[in-house]
Amino acid sequence: ALCELTSMVKVDLIVSPEWNAETLLFARRRQRAPLVIVLSGGTCLLREHDGLRTTASWLLDRLEAALIRRADRLTAMSQPMAQSSARRYGVALERITAIPNGVDVTRFCPNGAAAETGAPIVLFVGRLERLKGVEVLARAIPLVLQRCPKARFQLVGKDLPWPGSNQMASAHLAQVMGDAARTHVTFEPPLPHEALVSRYQHST
Repeated sequence: ALCELTSMVKVDLIVSPEWNAETLLFARRRQRAPLVIVLSGGTCLLREHDGLRTTASWLLDRLEAALIRRADRLTAMSQPMAQSSARRYGVALERITAIPNGVDVTRFCPNGAAAETGAPIVLFVGRLERLKGVEVLARAIPLVLQRCPKARFQLVGKDLPWPGSNQMASAHLAQVMGDAARTHVTFEPPLPHEALVSRYQHST
């Protein structure tokens, strides 16, 4: 579809993630617009977290690596991601430019409300899946509560089936953190952008 689109419309630049090597066929064209690949770990990173390895995943690794080699420019959201991607795909670190995600820090920042109540609020926003590190947070919650018993935790995001179990992520995470910690945690579905602004402002 991308090849067909660029044959009908003049395109100055294509920006794509490396996931599933979706733009590889476009990258192989002799005459094409410059291609920038945004490195975010690829399907290889997903398997490192979920522990899944198949013949298809081996092939995806090869295809993603081929796409990255053909890219005109490589970017990553952080320097650690750039470094891990360089090791994972065998590319020179100098080829990768770290460009952090943009955020309006005048809106998405604490406003001191949590400090006034004396109850720190820890906010997590993202899909409830291992790749996002939410299980690490769940394991840390009881430890945080030992030192800060008034702390509250808000987990906002889509509840997904947890790999290797018959549970949804929220149920699995509740088990991980334990009953005592569970009373300090709220799970909420994805919220509209404007509603998230308020959550960020009221977090610690």
